[in-house]
Amino acid sequence: MKSQLLLLGSLALIILSGCSLNQAAPKTHHHDWIDVYNKSGNKVVSLTSRKAVAYVSDHVGDDAGNSTSHKLPAGSKLQYKYVMHQRRNNLSFNLYIYSNKYAKTGIHPLPNSTWKLSNHEFSKFSNPRSLE
Repeated sequence: MKSQLLLLGSLALIILSGCSLNQAAPKTHHHDWIDVYNKSGNKVVSLTSRKAVAYVSDHVGDDAGNSTSHKLPAGSKLQYKYVMHQRRNNLSFNLYIYSNKYAKTGIHPLPNSTWKLSNHEFSKFSNPRSLE
């Protein structure tokens, strides 16, 4: 009887400690996501829909891939910073949007790519909540 109580008590302790660990675990994303920050460094929004992530990553991939420049024009002022997180490989990279309609990527160890956004792209990236 004593051994059964000890076994039951040990089992209860394991179950309860497992429950408390699950409750204390941080909330994680189950797929890729993007955190967007304003020029002051304050988070504006987290884009979590697959549609929003696909829109941003497709445009960055196409535009940055065709970029031939690595320098921003003088007087460029940061408007938004998009931090894209790839869950599968635990990677992240940055997209910077500037008020003069330029964009720049920061993907370590590759050199920065800089390009001019179309009016439509600039409108979308300047209003990150509209992407969700």
